[in-house]
Amino acid sequence: MANKGFSLIEVMVSMLIIGILGVALSSVFSFVAVSSVRGREQTIAANLSQKFFVKLNAIPYPYVFALDSSSSSYGLSGSFGPVSAQVSTYPYISVFNDFRSSLVSHKFSRFTLDIRFVIRDLGDLDGDSKTTDLRYFTDSNSDLIDDYDSAVRYLDQNGDTDYRDTYSSPEITEEPHTRLKEATLKLYKAERLVFQETQLLSWEKFTGAEGKAAGATLPLVISTPTENSAVYALTTSAQQNSFSLVLSTPYPDTVKSFRGDSISSLRIVGETVANATFSWKLNATTNTTLDTCTADYLGNFDCSVPNLTSALTEGQQTIWGQAYKNVYYSPWSNVTIVRDINPPSISSQTPTGATPNLRPTVRATFVDNPVTAGRTTAGVNTSVMKLFHSTTAVSFEYDPITTYATWIDSTTGTPPQLSTGSYTIVLEGGDNAKYSARSTWTFTIDIGDFTDNSAPSVSNKVPSGIAASNPPAVSCEIKDNQSGINIETIVLKIDGTVVVSSVTGNTFSACSPLSPQEGYQVSYTPGSALSSGSHTATVIGDHWATSPTNKITTEETWSFNIP
Repeated sequence: MANKGFSLIEVMVSMLIIGILGVALSSVFSFVAVSSVRGREQTIAANLSQKFFVKLNAIPYPYVFALDSSSSSYGLSGSFGPVSAQVSTYPYISVFNDFRSSLVSHKFSRFTLDIRFVIRDLGDLDGDSKTTDLRYFTDSNSDLIDDYDSAVRYLDQNGDTDYRDTYSSPEITEEPHTRLKEATLKLYKAERLVFQETQLLSWEKFTGAEGKAAGATLPLVISTPTENSAVYALTTSAQQNSFSLVLSTPYPDTVKSFRGDSISSLRIVGETVANATFSWKLNATTNTTLDTCTADYLGNFDCSVPNLTSALTEGQQTIWGQAYKNVYYSPWSNVTIVRDINPPSISSQTPTGATPNLRPTVRATFVDNPVTAGRTTAGVNTSVMKLFHSTTAVSFEYDPITTYATWIDSTTGTPPQLSTGSYTIVLEGGDNAKYSARSTWTFTIDIGDFTDNSAPSVSNKVPSGIAASNPPAVSCEIKDNQSGINIETIVLKIDGTVVVSSVTGNTFSACSPLSPQEGYQVSYTPGSALSSGSHTATVIGDHWATSPTNKITTEETWSFNIP
């Protein structure tokens, strides 16, 4: 029969397990208790800190100094206030006494307030292209002067060996007058740091004014002229006539241009604070102030700047503006404009007179050149450009590189095939300064009775003899001064392989019209080098005349060598 109950060994094992669990639970309870105490401690400290900073912000900015509650009078000894009306006792000591009492009641033993002077990085010393971020007062050589701005410094104005006073009118501090302080509050229990919080304090909270170095800078918004807009002049008859020319298509609202000349000065329009004054400069903030003006009681301004206007030169310019009120300033604002004094021009109209070509390249150049080479202009505005055949608008293509506006067939994208007769062509357009130009020219297509007794001719064949390069640039001119060349019939072959034709689709890109428009220069460069030795080039083309049939087509071959 088995024995009932626990043996001694089993009892001892059970007691060991219970003991281990007890120790573990005791540690957990202890950790929870400590965490709970620390959590309450942090909550209380945060609440106390919040109340402290509310009271600290109620103290005038010049009276906020570094302090330590463990020091006599918090370490606040010396003189205080304006140098002309000194007091020897810190006037807001009760604020810190009350705060210390609150700390003691919650078992905190000590508090400190650390102060660092903060400067708005208007000079962009960190190179991040921002002047709104902050940097600390920096004095690496201990000369009591900021390393980057000598105007920001310690100055014992009244010689009383402290920096707790204010002076001047308007009032500034003997401490570095950065207008911003970084205040860090630290709370201790038995010399153990248990909490800290940092906030920025602003001089402007004390004065109610706005300053360029503190958190609330004067705003300055320039609405006119707009960025990258054009400033035009109307002092010459050419400028006046160009500007008053009415185009068939009006300029879109997105095109902004503004007048500025010796007769009517440029106007700068925008917003800032009420009654602020402005300084206007050209191209650099270090240049001389050219004009000043004042905002109205709502902060709106409309400034005429005659001196700045007369200082404008052709091309891209930057206008710099700064608002100031009393001793407080806005950051420099700028707007880039293009000074345009030269209307656009139309030239190289073709064809003119009589042409034997039924598919002439009808075109002209439209350019917006500066008076002085290399200067920036407002640029051609293609949205107002139009090409007309008589009074009928036709499709065209404008190439900004060659500056040609060319009549094209809207379906094929190539010059249209016309019939014999007279044509009047009108090209008009404008630039982004709203100067406009218009040109009219005429030509006649005439190939008689479509009889031409001489076939097209080929000349200027390249390369001839030994090619100067490999792959070689193969070209020639094919002309017919009686009935012109039909461009769609032109074929160029290299070693019997067709490289240019209407079938390969590159006829119009490979053929440039000659003047007068009686033929074309055909050009082609192989995509890879040719083998050494002899090679052939062949050009084929028809003129427009249809009689006699044996004179319509020319086919000519020439040879060249690749070394």
